[in-house]
Amino acid sequence: MEKIFHFFFVAFYFGMKRDKTFPKVGRVKHLIAFELYQVIASVFIILWGFIGIKRLGMLYGWSIIAISIVLIIYLGDLICKHYVRKNESKFLRTINEYTIKQRKIYAIAGYFSCLVIFLFMMYCYILGVGLENYLYPD
Repeated sequence: MEKIFHFFFVAFYFGMKRDKTFPKVGRVKHLIAFELYQVIASVFIILWGFIGIKRLGMLYGWSIIAISIVLIIYLGDLICKHYVRKNESKFLRTINEYTIKQRKIYAIAGYFSCLVIFLFMMYCYILGVGLENYLYPD
């Protein structure tokens, strides 16, 4: 698991542009946390499809969604703290070992992984809605 987060850290680090307002490492950590939020939200969207939020009513449906959002943020932040912020100095030490060609490849892989995770989230949304419509027809 640590190697996966090392890959994401390096890929997003090489893909980021320098900015004077916010440190590059801080932006990378926030982007990794955002990608984790998307993956965890995808799982919750499929679970919402199994539960059938439409049939539960307004109060129960919105309370389940609110609790799920809190869990998504908590789990994403917990995983990010455990793997990324704990190993940040080790990840930064390895950055100077890459050549310019490797840095460009990692940057492209980082952009591509953002796109793939976004498409995965959209697929899970379609799957969750389809499951809900199939399991609980009107």
